[in-house]
Amino acid sequence: MTRRMLAALLLSIPLAACQTLQGGGTGGEDKFTAAYLKTHLKPGVTTSEQVRQLYGKPDTTQEGPNGPSMWTYSPRNTANADLLSSAMGAFGLGAASSLTGAAPADSYTLFIHFQNNKVSDYSLSQI
Repeated sequence: MTRRMLAALLLSIPLAACQTLQGGGTGGEDKFTAAYLKTHLKPGVTTSEQVRQLYGKPDTTQEGPNGPSMWTYSPRNTANADLLSSAMGAFGLGAASSLTGAAPADSYTLFIHFQNNKVSDYSLSQI
């Protein structure tokens, strides 16, 4: 009985990580799609704190005299991606992108520009 519970727990970790990574932890939405960006990053309205709540700690930051001037995010650099890769590697399942059919996660970078601690502009760049 204990072995079955342990096996079920170990098998659920990569599956939970897959769902979290694909959905960005927000009910199945991908945080790097044009639709998500348009809905959640409103120039002149969305604050830097709200961006941090949506995306977490930025990969890179540029500070201006009145707060942040630009932050960048890449799906590859999220904690969820690291968790998924670790979980998949532990089970000998290979790369997460090969299982999900997703494009390489490091092929996108989100640039968010701020003015007075509010989003002024953003762009998603494919590398």
